[in-house]
Amino acid sequence: MKEKFKKQLLIDVLTVVVGYVALSLLMRFGVINDYVKGILLMACINIILTVSLNITSGFLGELALGHAGFMAVGAYAAALFSKSLSLIPAVEFPLAILVGGFAALIAGYIVSIPALRLKGDYLAIITLAAGEIIRNILKNLDIVGGTKGYTGIPGYTNFAWAYFVAVICIFASKSLIQSRHGRSIISIREDEIAAEASGVDTNRYKIIGFIFSAFFAGVGGALYAHYLRFLQPGIFTLNKSIEILVMDNGPGAPEDIAEHLFEPFVSGKPEGKGLGLPLVEKLVRDMGGIVQYARERPPEMTVFRILLPRARA
Repeated sequence: MKEKFKKQLLIDVLTVVVGYVALSLLMRFGVINDYVKGILLMACINIILTVSLNITSGFLGELALGHAGFMAVGAYAAALFSKSLSLIPAVEFPLAILVGGFAALIAGYIVSIPALRLKGDYLAIITLAAGEIIRNILKNLDIVGGTKGYTGIPGYTNFAWAYFVAVICIFASKSLIQSRHGRSIISIREDEIAAEASGVDTNRYKIIGFIFSAFFAGVGGALYAHYLRFLQPGIFTLNKSIEILVMDNGPGAPEDIAEHLFEPFVSGKPEGKGLGLPLVEKLVRDMGGIVQYARERPPEMTVFRILLPRARA
């Protein structure tokens, strides 16, 4: 078993090194231009965000819509740290990445305590709300520029940093899932009641999965901040969380997650399990309201209008 593990580890390491060397040579000799290089760098950051979200939405089986919020916490914390210190980049940048990761981890832990006691639509709603709360707090913090944005961030992120941090994220996620803790996380997704009856501390492993996911979201945010060199709260909206969720198609992710998410919009059916019109209808119906689904100009913009009913005589 150990020999098989060592062989697989050697193959993985060689694949990573050969892949990096090949891409670096292509960049050096101009085969890959700066535009494509930027796309590859952003792809590595998106891999970090997607793999980290897959722990929560895939292996744990909990639909979370606040990933952009944790990314924002990591991005702003890392940017503030690197702007506040004057160390050599080789020391400052790794510390900034860790600061961003741990800041997001703390935010994830705070959110996970009430959030992971809920399930289904309610968990999605509270994580969505957490992401919006984080964004609105950042909009009102003058120390990070507020709505005007945060500028002057050092441009430390390069392809090498993004590539190897993505590799570390994948390796850490794989190690977690293949461990005893990972099997406990998967058992919660398969049948939470059976897992709890078997002695699995479901609350503990939900929090572990959630903070692991939040930590690497913060790391991805730190890389993003030091690549873009400008941050604005409007970047980290619900659309960003949905974008990461749609990219999350790795092993362990529920196969029908995207189908359920967009079923109401694609099929036009009033019923469905997604987070679109049926959820809005349900929420408004609980308040005694009516949802009118309307299209306004420009034609690609979809608008929901919530109309409260008139008081009955």
